[in-house]
Amino acid sequence: MHRQCQTLCLLVLVGCAVPAPEATREYGVEIFAEDTVTAVITVSVTGNLQVNLKGDNFRMLPDKSFMITTPARLIAAGGVGTATITSVDSTRRLAILPIGTPEDSVDAATVTGTLVKFTRLGYERGKLRLEVERP
Repeated sequence: MHRQCQTLCLLVLVGCAVPAPEATREYGVEIFAEDTVTAVITVSVTGNLQVNLKGDNFRMLPDKSFMITTPARLIAAGGVGTATITSVDSTRRLAILPIGTPEDSVDAATVTGTLVKFTRLGYERGKLRLEVERP
Protein backbone atom coordinates (compact mmCIF):
# COMPACT_ATOMS: atom_id res chain seq x y z
CA MET A 1 0.00 0.00 0.00
CA HIS A 2 2.80 2.41 0.91
CA ARG A 3 4.57 1.71 -2.42
CA GLN A 4 1.38 2.47 -4.40
CA CYS A 5 1.01 5.79 -2.59
CA GLN A 6 4.60 6.75 -3.45
CA THR A 7 4.03 5.86 -7.11
CA LEU A 8 0.82 7.90 -7.22
CA CYS A 9 2.54 10.92 -5.65
CA LEU A 10 5.40 10.65 -8.13
CA LEU A 11 2.98 10.52 -11.09
CA VAL A 12 1.12 13.59 -9.81
CA LEU A 13 4.37 15.55 -9.45
CA VAL A 14 5.59 14.57 -12.92
CA GLY A 15 2.22 15.49 -14.41
CA CYS A 16 2.36 18.92 -12.80
CA ALA A 17 5.84 19.60 -14.18
CA VAL A 18 4.94 18.94 -17.83
CA PRO A 19 3.58 22.06 -19.57
CA ALA A 20 0.27 21.78 -21.36
CA PRO A 21 0.63 21.33 -25.15
CA GLU A 22 -1.33 24.55 -25.77
CA ALA A 23 1.12 26.59 -23.69
CA THR A 24 4.17 25.43 -25.68
CA ARG A 25 2.68 25.75 -29.17
CA GLU A 26 4.17 28.48 -31.34
CA TYR A 27 1.80 30.78 -33.23
CA GLY A 28 3.06 32.18 -36.47
CA VAL A 29 3.91 31.33 -40.04
CA GLU A 30 6.58 29.68 -42.12
CA ILE A 31 7.61 31.69 -45.17
CA PHE A 32 8.91 30.12 -48.38
CA ALA A 33 9.45 31.22 -51.97
CA GLU A 34 6.70 29.72 -54.09
CA ASP A 35 9.34 28.10 -56.29
CA THR A 36 12.50 26.40 -55.00
CA VAL A 37 14.76 29.47 -55.27
CA THR A 38 15.24 31.57 -52.14
CA ALA A 39 13.55 34.95 -52.03
CA VAL A 40 14.45 38.14 -50.21
CA ILE A 41 11.59 39.51 -48.12
CA THR A 42 10.93 42.48 -45.88
CA VAL A 43 8.81 42.35 -42.73
CA SER A 44 7.35 45.47 -41.15
CA VAL A 45 5.33 45.44 -37.94
CA THR A 46 2.53 47.75 -36.82
CA GLY A 47 0.77 47.96 -33.48
CA ASN A 48 2.43 46.55 -30.39
CA LEU A 49 2.93 43.14 -32.03
CA GLN A 50 6.16 41.47 -30.96
CA VAL A 51 7.61 38.93 -33.38
CA ASN A 52 10.55 36.58 -33.50
CA LEU A 53 12.05 36.12 -36.96
CA LYS A 54 14.25 33.18 -37.85
CA GLY A 55 16.06 32.89 -41.16
CA ASP A 56 19.25 33.69 -43.07
CA ASN A 57 20.80 37.07 -43.99
CA PHE A 58 18.77 38.87 -41.32
CA ARG A 59 19.22 42.64 -41.06
CA MET A 60 17.32 45.68 -39.85
CA LEU A 61 16.60 48.46 -42.34
CA PRO A 62 16.67 52.21 -41.52
CA ASP A 63 12.84 52.35 -41.38
CA LYS A 64 12.89 49.70 -38.58
CA SER A 65 11.61 46.95 -40.87
CA PHE A 66 13.54 43.73 -41.33
CA MET A 67 15.05 42.06 -44.38
CA ILE A 68 15.54 38.29 -44.42
CA THR A 69 15.79 35.45 -46.95
CA THR A 70 13.51 32.45 -47.22
CA PRO A 71 12.90 29.96 -45.80
CA ALA A 72 12.00 31.95 -42.71
CA ARG A 73 9.78 31.66 -39.67
CA LEU A 74 7.78 34.47 -38.04
CA ILE A 75 6.48 33.75 -34.55
CA ALA A 76 4.02 35.99 -32.68
CA ALA A 77 5.63 36.51 -29.28
CA GLY A 78 3.12 38.98 -27.84
CA GLY A 79 0.99 42.04 -28.43
CA VAL A 80 -1.61 42.75 -31.11
CA GLY A 81 -0.98 44.10 -34.58
CA THR A 82 0.04 43.26 -38.12
CA ALA A 83 3.25 42.03 -39.72
CA THR A 84 3.41 42.85 -43.43
CA ILE A 85 5.51 40.33 -45.36
CA THR A 86 6.63 41.61 -48.77
CA SER A 87 8.71 40.01 -51.49
CA VAL A 88 11.49 42.42 -52.57
CA ASP A 89 11.23 41.07 -56.14
CA SER A 90 7.67 41.83 -57.24
CA THR A 91 7.68 38.81 -59.58
CA ARG A 92 8.69 36.31 -56.88
CA ARG A 93 5.62 35.03 -55.05
CA LEU A 94 5.75 33.81 -51.47
CA ALA A 95 4.08 30.75 -49.96
CA ILE A 96 3.08 31.33 -46.35
CA LEU A 97 1.89 28.51 -44.13
CA PRO A 98 0.67 28.65 -40.51
CA ILE A 99 3.01 26.79 -38.13
CA GLY A 100 1.63 23.42 -37.11
CA THR A 101 -0.55 22.86 -40.17
CA PRO A 102 -1.19 19.11 -40.63
CA GLU A 103 0.32 17.65 -43.81
CA ASP A 104 -3.07 16.67 -45.22
CA SER A 105 -4.27 20.31 -45.21
CA VAL A 106 -1.10 22.13 -46.36
CA ASP A 107 -2.52 22.96 -49.80
CA ALA A 108 -5.70 24.46 -48.33
CA ALA A 109 -3.90 26.45 -45.60
CA THR A 110 -1.09 27.95 -47.74
CA VAL A 111 -1.47 31.61 -48.70
CA THR A 112 0.48 32.84 -51.75
CA GLY A 113 1.25 36.34 -52.95
CA THR A 114 3.91 39.04 -53.14
CA LEU A 115 2.51 40.93 -50.13
CA VAL A 116 0.80 39.06 -47.30
CA LYS A 117 -0.42 40.43 -43.98
CA PHE A 118 -0.19 38.36 -40.79
CA THR A 119 -2.45 39.80 -38.09
CA ARG A 120 -2.75 38.84 -34.45
CA LEU A 121 -6.30 39.87 -33.57
CA GLY A 122 -6.25 39.50 -29.80
CA TYR A 123 -4.25 38.44 -26.80
CA GLU A 124 -5.85 34.99 -26.74
CA ARG A 125 -3.71 32.29 -28.31
CA GLY A 126 -4.67 31.36 -31.83
CA LYS A 127 -6.45 34.60 -32.82
CA LEU A 128 -4.54 35.00 -36.10
CA ARG A 129 -5.40 35.94 -39.67
CA LEU A 130 -3.49 35.71 -42.98
CA GLU A 131 -4.61 37.79 -45.93
CA VAL A 132 -3.16 38.45 -49.37
CA GLU A 133 -2.81 42.11 -50.32
CA ARG A 134 -1.03 41.51 -53.64
CA PRO A 135 -1.39 38.11 -55.31
